[in-house]
Amino acid sequence: MALTYGFFNSREGDRRYSAKQFGSIFDGVIEDGVFMKIGGKMMVKASGDGFQVNVETGRAWFDHTWTLNDSIYAMLLPQPEVLLDKYVAVCLEIDERNEARRNSLVLVAGTPSTNPTYPSLVNSDLIHQHPLAYCRVRAGATYITQADIVNTVGTSACPFVTGAVQNMNIDDLVARWESQYTQWFNANNNEFRTFMSNSHATFDEFMATSEATYDEWWTAFTNNASEELIQFENSYNDFMYLSNAAFNSFMERIDAGFEDFVEAGDARIDDMLSNLGSEFDSFWTDFQARMNGYLSRTQADITAWYEHIQGQLSQDAATNLQNQIDAIKYIYVSQNRVILPNTAGSVSGSRLILSTP
Repeated sequence: MALTYGFFNSREGDRRYSAKQFGSIFDGVIEDGVFMKIGGKMMVKASGDGFQVNVETGRAWFDHTWTLNDSIYAMLLPQPEVLLDKYVAVCLEIDERNEARRNSLVLVAGTPSTNPTYPSLVNSDLIHQHPLAYCRVRAGATYITQADIVNTVGTSACPFVTGAVQNMNIDDLVARWESQYTQWFNANNNEFRTFMSNSHATFDEFMATSEATYDEWWTAFTNNASEELIQFENSYNDFMYLSNAAFNSFMERIDAGFEDFVEAGDARIDDMLSNLGSEFDSFWTDFQARMNGYLSRTQADITAWYEHIQGQLSQDAATNLQNQIDAIKYIYVSQNRVILPNTAGSVSGSRLILSTP
């Protein structure tokens, strides 16, 4: 290293100074970092639109150079992996190479892994990368959330510049915050665990009591229901038995009454027919007797008259008269369907029979 100095007026170009030499005048006055009271301190925030993040406004001093961001600077993170997570660093890069000579905001992607780590950054003689934030791009995600962004502005990786001759490293402050948070979390966690344990005990007791009450109620209900069902079934069976018995008894009485009616009717009809037959037989016998007596008397009278006449008539006249008498008797028999007793000189027949018309 050589001894350097400045600034002096140049005479015919004998005093020339580089930008780095100009910036070095602030060494010991301004330390590298992001100015705490300017703009949004170059904090990185999720935009809410997919994997886009925004770098807030702010001013930084790194490697004898200054950087000013006077508007929101949008950056699009690389797409997520299918199965593995990865970290992507949002960096302020100072590139002193002759072909570059610029400061810019860049993204540096890490290696995908089930347990990803921050990517390695370049810090050479000519290129310096200072992380503003690390963004975790989760596998299969469709957007980035603020919870996935770890801002490093204000930490030892990218400290705050609070003013001339001052910078602020909040690592100790963050460590203290983390310690306080851990203490608070442990205390509240223990209290919460105690609360949950008591709640579980209370709930278990409640459930045990409720289950016992329910079991008791259910047992009583099922027993009562069973008894009621049995009583209903018995009542129904009794009703059906009595109904069937009453119906069967009714049908038996109907059958018996019908049979008695039929038997009585048959007996009455038989009696009526028997009486009619007896009366008819008696009538018929009497009628035949009277008819036969009448015919006998008539035949005797005719015969006596005929013999008396025959003695007075010639043979031819007697024969002719006999034929006429026979013809009359035939006509009588044909029309009245009777058979007259057989007598000498009469039509054939043996006895008088009355036929029903």
